[in-house]
Amino acid sequence: ESEASADFGAADSVTGFGAEDLAALGAQSIADLASFTPNLEIVTSGATTPTFFIRGVGLNDFNPNSTGAVSVYQDDVAINAPAIQLGSLFDVEAVNILRGPQGTGQARNSSAGAIKVYSRKPTGEFGGFMRADFGNYDYQDYEGAVEAPIYEDLLAGRFAFRLSKRDGTMKNRCGNATPFDERVPYPGPFTGRLSVEPPWSLCGEPVPTAGTVSDIPVGLDRYVNDTDNWAARGTLLFQPTLDMSWLVNAHGSRRDERSRLGQSIGTGGNYCVDGDICSAPFFGVPPELRGTPSSGVLGGAVNGNSLGNSYSPKEIRRRLIALAPCFEDQSCQFGPLPERVNSNRAKITLMNELAQDLDQRPWKGDFDHTGPTENDTWGMYLKGDIALPAGIQLNTVSAYDTYDRLIDIDLDFSPETLFHIKTDDDAWQFYQDMTFKGQLELPGVNPIDWDVGAWVLREELDVTVNNDFGDLDTVGVVFRDYSQDTTSTAGFGHVSMDFWKDFTLDGGGRFNWEDKEFKLFQREGSGLESNDSVNETWDEFTGTVRLTYRFREDTHAFWKYTRGWKPGSFNATAASRTGITTADPEEIDAFETGLRGSWFHGRFGIDASFFYYSYNDYQIFTAQQFLGGNPEFVILNSNDAEVYGTEVDATARPWDGAFWNVRFSWLESQFLDFVKTDQFLASRGGQGDLIIFKETQNTGNQLLNSPRFKVSFTGEQTFPLGRYGALTFRYDGVWTDTTYYDPTEGRGLGNDQGDKFLPNDTIGQEEFWLHNLRLTWRAASGRIELAGWIRNLEDEAYKTFAFDGSTFRQTTIYFVGDPRTYGGTVTVTF
Repeated sequence: ESEASADFGAADSVTGFGAEDLAALGAQSIADLASFTPNLEIVTSGATTPTFFIRGVGLNDFNPNSTGAVSVYQDDVAINAPAIQLGSLFDVEAVNILRGPQGTGQARNSSAGAIKVYSRKPTGEFGGFMRADFGNYDYQDYEGAVEAPIYEDLLAGRFAFRLSKRDGTMKNRCGNATPFDERVPYPGPFTGRLSVEPPWSLCGEPVPTAGTVSDIPVGLDRYVNDTDNWAARGTLLFQPTLDMSWLVNAHGSRRDERSRLGQSIGTGGNYCVDGDICSAPFFGVPPELRGTPSSGVLGGAVNGNSLGNSYSPKEIRRRLIALAPCFEDQSCQFGPLPERVNSNRAKITLMNELAQDLDQRPWKGDFDHTGPTENDTWGMYLKGDIALPAGIQLNTVSAYDTYDRLIDIDLDFSPETLFHIKTDDDAWQFYQDMTFKGQLELPGVNPIDWDVGAWVLREELDVTVNNDFGDLDTVGVVFRDYSQDTTSTAGFGHVSMDFWKDFTLDGGGRFNWEDKEFKLFQREGSGLESNDSVNETWDEFTGTVRLTYRFREDTHAFWKYTRGWKPGSFNATAASRTGITTADPEEIDAFETGLRGSWFHGRFGIDASFFYYSYNDYQIFTAQQFLGGNPEFVILNSNDAEVYGTEVDATARPWDGAFWNVRFSWLESQFLDFVKTDQFLASRGGQGDLIIFKETQNTGNQLLNSPRFKVSFTGEQTFPLGRYGALTFRYDGVWTDTTYYDPTEGRGLGNDQGDKFLPNDTIGQEEFWLHNLRLTWRAASGRIELAGWIRNLEDEAYKTFAFDGSTFRQTTIYFVGDPRTYGGTVTVTF
């Protein structure tokens, strides 16, 4: 039994992807599998910043010190740091997603589940393969492996690699800017023109001072969101005896590309609610048309001499003018009554369009900074399988991994300097795991399978962060330097026994212990500096008990209870006025029942489950407004949360050469008790400012990254061509329900008074489809394969993450999925 297939026996609710699935989906990393896996969401704000959610459970913290709720393993080595959890997938045997809390065994911090990646190991035979992909955007992807026996029946080796390059998929209209000495000075404000218009403005940036020119840098990249990375791995298999085998592995990778950028939509200006006219002149305006002004418009301000903090792409201004032509010369407010009414309704129409579909050019933007993402990683492990006396098996893993990363990102996605963030971090980790397995035979009872073990993880992380807030650099933290030292260990045990005919009872427990020390130095733009440190230790017992009934060898039902836990987390973005804050550990009671079976000689199979989760102190990463400063992203605890739902994974092989797979999930999630308090200053018209404490009631809202429904389809048909080989057509499609990226169900933080004005689903993604097609010809020998493929067939523009910065810089930020790609693949196996 292989390591990958063993997961299906040891756990329930497992979704597996083989090498052919990964190739068909064009998976560069495990993040690419989330789109086609119900109840799995992997949110990224870049190539090295993942957050994982399984069944609605996860932590949306993109900071380097994040402690996620999903454990990630590469060849049974725990990968703790987010910076190395999205390593390139290459020469892979399988990727398995284990849903639900993992109460015993290796899985660390797995209150949501685990993801396990298994690479191919040396077999002691000569062999290998070479695959080359070519596509639009000058896409080039090369993957290969070669293996050979080094010393017969004693030592064998395998070397594998992957190199991926692709031009950017998003155009930067600030790229190749005109040299400074050729730019046109802004002549100053005058009727009918804005400082954001050409020829003085190059790409929508304001030039607010008369006689000055645009400050857009020269030499910016014209295209961003490119790919440029390589990874390699060497593995030796040493088998000195029939009862002992050792794997020695060394691996490394290098990523050097532009930081991921997306779309910015301003939220400055105002519009009228409960009516269409709420500003003078009011003469002749009937009462039913008079409304209340609201601060904040998705789409941004459209008048004045500068959009300032409310930048919006030119496509938005053009669309607004198309809806209400009076915006062309800024005459709406003083025009005829129908024109004034139409202008307000045009803003509302535009807001709803943008919330649903972004603007008309989702893969074009205006960026005044195109910084790099660089990440160097390397590591090694020693893994042993040893047969001991009395039928005991010892499995041991010793591993060391390290990385050095730089992320320099224009996070405001605009031609202005609103919030540029530069993060430089590095870390190392050591991991040791040891497990003993055996069988206990007692008189009068069936044999008892058992395993006991322990693991320890040691990690040291160092991070520096530079924040550039432009003209607001005097407000908030502009520099952070922090470190986090983690020591995590656990001891676990598990037993399994067939206690009655066709019934198996198994269960286990794990004692978890974790110690973290966090040190933080930060400096505000005002010059105020602070030093702080905190040390916390957490421990908890978790466990699982499961009853399985076998209808026959290939069909069974199960009932399971799991106690899950994840330790506390430190806020890396703590404000100086609050100091380092800590989120308490997260606890879960999970109940699950399901059925897994195969019928008609393997032609039809189904894996179905129903689950219910009850959470205490659910950890959530969200924005919080503090008095006198910028909004801070912090980890909070909602008191209680609830999740329940079902999953169905059905496969069919109705006739020769046909394969169908349908994966469906239904997920109900809600905060049972979560009220967030923010602080704002309100002006009292010359009488000073008033401190306002604004409560946001999130109780009853859906959890983050937990679409209610998700269904994926795979259909494959192979047509034999005799001595000419075979032709295979494959379709992969997925429909995903509405997904929210914040606890307000997509309504965001609100304006500078905390009032919600964004349309529904703005900080979220409405339901959408993705379709992939692939046509493959395979030679009769099986050694040559040619394929053509299209991914994102309909060129669907969809958000992969969003957040609201209205209270800080009057803008909203959206990361956008890749557009349609197409190309071909050549694979040679030897």
